[in-house]
Amino acid sequence: MSARRKILKRLRPRVHFLTLHYAYFIGMCFLTSIIFWGASTPARSVRYIDSLFLTISAMTRAGLNTVNLSTLNTFQQVLLFFLIILGSAVGVSPYGRCYGQSFFSRYYVAIIAIFPIARLLIYPI
Repeated sequence: MSARRKILKRLRPRVHFLTLHYAYFIGMCFLTSIIFWGASTPARSVRYIDSLFLTISAMTRAGLNTVNLSTLNTFQQVLLFFLIILGSAVGVSPYGRCYGQSFFSRYYVAIIAIFPIARLLIYPI
């Protein structure tokens, strides 16, 4: 049992900041594209591939569109507006800061465990 667990642990990908960053963008784009596509009036007036393209374009702030944006309903336009905010530095920075803070706190604990004198440099009296 322990050999199998070691193999599975070795094969499991490590979670890094970049992995979380990619997961955030890909997950948000797919989730909001389904919401965007379902909110179209009349039903299915916007194809799914167009809604996927619009949401990815909004998250990455590319500004590209395949549909005339004036034909979209208000909810869809507001959704694109919030995607622009969530994909910009304003939306990405808070979780990046939290991850960085947890990483560096673990990093400094390891340094202090190895070099006790480093406590004075990191946490001055």
